[in-house]
Amino acid sequence: MKKDEPAPIETPCDPPGRKRRLKAAELRAALIAAGGVDLEAARTLGCSPERVRRARKRNASVAAAAAEARRNVRDEAELQLIRAMQSGVVAAITNILKADGGPEPAPPASPKAILEVPDNGR
Repeated sequence: MKKDEPAPIETPCDPPGRKRRLKAAELRAALIAAGGVDLEAARTLGCSPERVRRARKRNASVAAAAAEARRNVRDEAELQLIRAMQSGVVAAITNILKADGGPEPAPPASPKAILEVPDNGR
């Protein structure tokens, strides 16, 4: 374990040959603590990431908790990026411009209308 990694949370092991039933509240709490990342929530719960994904698909409240946690992580990341941009960090400014599609493009030239009139063989 690296110095900056948090210590793993102790969880009861599944009995041999049998999986412990995970409660929705446990799953929600683990996903919120993990920022909505299935792999990290699975480590906390002592199960596989696939098991967390299946539970998220089956239970709307678990899926909602994961989605809310992901939104919170994105909001925090965006806030940190904006603060870095305001501090003049060039990489942050470039990142924001790329994410937003770059500087405001010039308006497209208005297309010219071409009207074709059939001569009807005259």
